[in-house]
Amino acid sequence: MWITGAAVAAVLIVGGAGLAIADPFDNDGPLTGSTLDKASAAALDAAGSGTVTGSDAGSDDDAYAYEVEVTLADGTDVDVALDKSFAVLWVDGLPTGAASAAPTTGSGTDDSGTSGTDDSDLGALSAADRDAASAAALATLPAGTVGTITEVERSDDFDHAYEVEITLENGQDVDVELDASFAVVKVDGAPTA
Repeated sequence: MWITGAAVAAVLIVGGAGLAIADPFDNDGPLTGSTLDKASAAALDAAGSGTVTGSDAGSDDDAYAYEVEVTLADGTDVDVALDKSFAVLWVDGLPTGAASAAPTTGSGTDDSGTSGTDDSDLGALSAADRDAASAAALATLPAGTVGTITEVERSDDFDHAYEVEITLENGQDVDVELDASFAVVKVDGAPTA
């Protein structure tokens, strides 16, 4: 009897492992075939030159469909994020002044939470942009709430173009992230009405 039980357990374990390996909804992992060829070509074009040293398909939670790692001649690793049509979304880690087919402002973030660009690389903020960002940020406050804009800057994060800090009368800070058209993306520390 114990032999039958052991055999059933072995079949269940092996069968379960087979299902886990063959999960049709698990589409992350290394790229292969024509997908790898197309993604590599797009990434090398964006990075300027180098060698493809890694690739993977994004999961449903990722903002990209494919990510390709390119190692440049100087040893720098560059990550290139692509959409489903192999268009470049962002390039992470590209040295300043290097050629790229993709914009480096609005780039993605790496595992450390930083992007491939530095805030100082983003250029000066015009008075018109500063005023528009300030007005959009102040509009997020509940009626009657008084706040002072204490900082407005361009962002190097891929999900927003501007960051505005508001200090309320009570000393609380509110951080507002805006997209390139000054629409609110996120508000941290917002007071309630």
